[in-house]
Amino acid sequence: MSPIRSGIVHRPASRLITVGCLAWGVSACSNSATAPVPESAESLVGLWQSTVPDVAQTTLEFRAGQEFSLVHADYVDRRCSSEKGVWSVSDGTLTLRVTTRNGELVSDSVESALFSRVGNTLTITSVSGVQGTFGSASSMPGCADYGWMSMVMSAEVDGIMTDFSTRGSFLINLPAGISSGFLRLTGFFDPDQLGLDPSCMTCRLLNIDVYHELGAPLETGTYPTESFGPTGNRSEAQYDLTYPGISQFGSNDSDPTIQPWSGEVVVATLTSQVAEGTFHFIVYDATGSGPPYPNVTIENGSFRLTFD
Repeated sequence: MSPIRSGIVHRPASRLITVGCLAWGVSACSNSATAPVPESAESLVGLWQSTVPDVAQTTLEFRAGQEFSLVHADYVDRRCSSEKGVWSVSDGTLTLRVTTRNGELVSDSVESALFSRVGNTLTITSVSGVQGTFGSASSMPGCADYGWMSMVMSAEVDGIMTDFSTRGSFLINLPAGISSGFLRLTGFFDPDQLGLDPSCMTCRLLNIDVYHELGAPLETGTYPTESFGPTGNRSEAQYDLTYPGISQFGSNDSDPTIQPWSGEVVVATLTSQVAEGTFHFIVYDATGSGPPYPNVTIENGSFRLTFD
């Protein structure tokens, strides 16, 4: 998704100008017949930000080594995107060359614009004369700081492949979860596109808890359902037939002497920006008749959690 829904795809400077106009109001943007006085490259170095409360925020960092980073948060769609690349200035003209987008290499995308700085205000003027304004910022956020989880998750539920992928519906602080030793991975099956609606009878909610019994920081590895295992790593799963969970199945909701607990999560990647791995469980409905209790088999599961 393009950081700005302006009809301009992969044109960094144009997006900067558009967001600057939104953040500072219509009066801050104009078509200028007079080009700004050329500025030195040093005047561009620093952190710059445009914010429209409850709509969008874009943060841009120009580093002295001629690298730049851009993070755009769309508060309406609860999505975040990022770009990195190199910048240069010649005769007052700024040129941006994007090399990565959302962490992936891209073919070079280049855009040029004029710019000027007055105090803590940066104005960028496109080749067509449209101006946008940015104020100075104190820190550079990452997409993880906004917490809008993008989850790609799927699994076979009693033999039926089910897509639990969701974007922006749930918040998560991945770095805090890793350091505290507890992480909840959430997937949501919504075939009728009703959203988080309690009246949705076809929705399915799958929560997978990955944690360390003593609160040690999480690492890559295997997290079984067993209690007090040799590594301290453990996992549990809850499967809800409706949202927000009227009938719930749990991986630990059985008498283990009759229906042994079964399942595990294998975490292959775990950083402040990405978590991914595989899982399988048998979950039980302890509110049903039993023991033995009704159960659901979840197998061949995989997940990838990111923030862009």
